[in-house]
Amino acid sequence: MTNPQMATTRRAALSPKRLRVAVLSDAVPGRNGVGTYYDDLVEGLRPRVDEVRLFAPPARGESGTTSGVHLPMPGDPTQSLFLPSPRGLWRRLLEVDPHVIVAATPWIYGWIGLPLARETGAGLCVGFHTQFGRIAELYWPTGLCRAAGPFLGWWDGLFLRLGDAVLVLNEELGEVARAAGARRVELMGTPAPSAFLTTPAPSPPTRIRTALFLGRLAPEKGIEGILAAAQEHPSIHFRLVGDGPLRSEADQAAHQTNVEAVPWVDRGQVMQFIDETDLVLLPSHFETFGSAAYEGLLRRRAVLVSPGCGLIRWPRLSEGVITMDPEETVSQAIARVAQMPEGALQGRARAGYEGARAMSEATLDRWLAVLTDVARGR
Repeated sequence: MTNPQMATTRRAALSPKRLRVAVLSDAVPGRNGVGTYYDDLVEGLRPRVDEVRLFAPPARGESGTTSGVHLPMPGDPTQSLFLPSPRGLWRRLLEVDPHVIVAATPWIYGWIGLPLARETGAGLCVGFHTQFGRIAELYWPTGLCRAAGPFLGWWDGLFLRLGDAVLVLNEELGEVARAAGARRVELMGTPAPSAFLTTPAPSPPTRIRTALFLGRLAPEKGIEGILAAAQEHPSIHFRLVGDGPLRSEADQAAHQTNVEAVPWVDRGQVMQFIDETDLVLLPSHFETFGSAAYEGLLRRRAVLVSPGCGLIRWPRLSEGVITMDPEETVSQAIARVAQMPEGALQGRARAGYEGARAMSEATLDRWLAVLTDVARGR
């Protein structure tokens, strides 16, 4: 076990190539936005550092290297909270002997990273991806459960104050983190899976014949608006891919000839679904970043997002997406996109493609710089 004082001296001259990183996330890799983000990040960092290892729950039905138990997620029975064996997880973390720990989520895995950082002298980065209080208010708006929102907001704030650096995906979250007392806030981009970069992307769409939603079928994602749009645009084929509390609504809508509801798919199939569509939809009421929209840009698709999507706050990406007006319905926005001239539609897709690829490369450089800096104790 590393002595913290010795570790501090050793870290001062640490180079990125010698860096050892442990990433702790309560999200199953590839299961949601956070799980996808860190799965892609670890893949991108692996050739650039000495070691980077992701510690996360296994999916239901999979055998994980960490024993534990799945508990149902309140408000969403399609997901679960995983309680790992603290002793087993701690032992595996010590095998890495990390210079820096990334606590990606403020639950069991993230909190286990706190004492480990203190004991080993490792730097601690806290990932701030979601305001759980806002989601709780959406799922539990009435009764005693209303207290969950303020409590989760307080819990987020406590976690943010404990990190050496808080990493955010947009400035709105950065402001929340600073208000909560975070000591250092760093704005980070989003990495891309290597297959999205190395596999040639299809040509930009010339018109809108198909539309795709890819993600959690949940109230905050604007699913009701998509289903209403499908009724009003019978000539467009709508495909909803994913799982969540609105699964039954999607299955019921699939009785329409122009609606297809596909269960959650593994990461290897995601690119295929995106490549087959003309328009990627993400009309979320609020969205920290928007991984599905970003992946649509990476595959040179037309992408329609809501004003609440954090992706539009990145200038190079905003040039490639089509943003809904604040009072516009999903159906009205799709009608507007469908009327765009062919050249304008393709121009947006090309601009998004170039911007997204540039962000991916810059993001890995940024992550490496921040992790090295935190590991050195600056």
